Amino acid sequence: MWCLKRFIYTQRIFENMKGIVIVDKGLENVAKKEIKEKINSEGTIEETIVIFPIKEEEELCKVAYTCQSIKRAILLINKVQITNKLDESINKLIKKLSKKDLNSLSKTFINCERNGEHEFNSVEFAKKLSKKLKQQTTQTTKTKENLYVYIHNKKAYLGIDFSGKDLGKRTHRIFTSASSLKGTLSFALSMIAKYKPGEIIVDPSCESGTIAIEAALYATKKPVHYYDKEFSFKKINDSFEKIFEKEDKKIKKEAKNIYSFDKLLRNIHNSKKNAKIAGVEKNINFSKTDISWLDTKF
Repeated sequence: MWCLKRFIYTQRIFENMKGIVIVDKGLENVAKKEIKEKINSEGTIEETIVIFPIKEEEELCKVAYTCQSIKRAILLINKVQITNKLDESINKLIKKLSKKDLNSLSKTFINCERNGEHEFNSVEFAKKLSKKLKQQTTQTTKTKENLYVYIHNKKAYLGIDFSGKDLGKRTHRIFTSASSLKGTLSFALSMIAKYKPGEIIVDPSCESGTIAIEAALYATKKPVHYYDKEFSFKKINDSFEKIFEKEDKKIKKEAKNIYSFDKLLRNIHNSKKNAKIAGVEKNINFSKTDISWLDTKF
C-alpha cells in the first residue's frame, strides 16, 4: 500500500510532474514521437534527453515498460547547469532543493551516469552527493526510491529511477555478432522509415534479426520487456505492477508483412532463435535470400 508519507512527498515535489528518458544520441526525435504515441505527452528535446509532462506516475511506468527507443526512464526532480568541478557541481544541484526535499531524499540510494569532460567520475559524484544529502538531515529511515543522476556535458538531471536497469538491452538478443544492431537503433530505423503495422517491411541482410524483431514487437504491441518485468518502480508502489497486466492485454497475436532475409543460412537460424526468445517468431517471414533476388519476392 502506498503510504501517506509517499503520497505527500510526491504531491509536494511533483505538482507539475515531468518525466525524462535517456536515449542514444540521435534518437531523441524517435523517442519523442514514441512517448507521444504511448501517453499523448508532448516532449521537449535536449541532447540525449527527452523531457515530457506526466499527469500521474503510472504514465512513466508505461513508458519504461513499453518504449523501444529509450535507455532509462526517470521522474525528474531537478535540472541544473554544472561545471567541471565536483564540489561546485554538487552544490549547484543541492542548492535548488528545499530543506524538506533534502530530508526526503537523504536516505535514498544514488546511481550516476556521466558523459563529457569533467574532473570527476560518476562514482565520485554519487558518493559525494550522498554524503552531502546525509549532512542536511537527521532522518534515519531509508526510502524505497533510487535516485539517479544523469550528467551530460554541462547539464545534470536529478530524479527517481523508474527503470532500475538499462532499458536499451534486450533479453532476446542472444545469437549475435560484432556487427549486430542494438535493439534501440533497429527500432529507430523502422520509425525513421515511417513503418506502420500491416505495411511491408523487409530487412534484406538481417544478420541477427533485430530490425524484424523490433518491428514485430511494435506491430503486435508486445512490450519489449514482456519477459523481464523487474523494474525499480515496483519498489516505489506495489500498485504500479498493474501496468503489466494492462499493457499485456493489448498484445495482438498476428503481425503481417514482416520479412527477414539473409544470404547466409546461419544468420537466418540466429534470427529465428532470437525471434523465438522474443516471442514473435510466428510474426516474421524468414528466408535465405540473396539481395539480388528481392525483386522476385515482391
